[in-house]
Amino acid sequence: PNLRYPWYVALVSPKVSTTLSVSCGGSLITNRHVLTAAHCFPSEDGVSPESRYRVVFELVDRCTNPNVPDSTISRVDVNPSYNSQTLGGDVAIVTLQRSVPYMPVCLPLRNSIKIGEATIIGFGSTLVKSAYPCTMQEARVNIFSRRQCARSGLSPEYSQIPGTICAGMARGGIDSCDGDSGGPILTVDSNGVYTIQGIVSFGEGCARKNLPGVYTQVSAYRDFIDRSISVHRSATAYPC
Repeated sequence: PNLRYPWYVALVSPKVSTTLSVSCGGSLITNRHVLTAAHCFPSEDGVSPESRYRVVFELVDRCTNPNVPDSTISRVDVNPSYNSQTLGGDVAIVTLQRSVPYMPVCLPLRNSIKIGEATIIGFGSTLVKSAYPCTMQEARVNIFSRRQCARSGLSPEYSQIPGTICAGMARGGIDSCDGDSGGPILTVDSNGVYTIQGIVSFGEGCARKNLPGVYTQVSAYRDFIDRSISVHRSATAYPC
């Protein structure tokens, strides 16, 4: 299919079902690696990270087209500085069992921050504790400056976590929400090239006035990302 976001993947239950339950999203950054959130792989329940999900591609409608291409997971690298209490360092790299024929998304330069309009996508709920939609949702939000984030209504312990950015609309009404975890926040340049700026991490509710969502800042973790994908020399990234 002609997918607008070919790098988007969904992490779903390994059990085959007529309707896919999307637990987390993710983004292909090479033909074998997915960038997602560390909190999508909790260690407390004893389930091995590699057997927790299968990774599906080309997902447009989780309720009517569950027979989409997929891959099992061969390895999960959770950022060693991830803190499950504060959600600082909330980033993980999933290595697929096989290479896939989809264009990866571009990675940002180290420690760069892009302020302004961005796009969020995913299969998460559109209201707190509401049913997940069948079709992929997308919305436009604004990435805040660090000063704007600090001045928002977010609690200081959330708005000032190193290696995070916040985004949303000051008036509320548009945001990532439950089920969007691990998915991307993207910017696009004048040539139509998308770059992943952040990973959906957490928020204080969803789409509330003056309470932007919090995202892992991808550029702050380029060392971890590059180190994780360098293990597979055959993995190819998009030449951004």
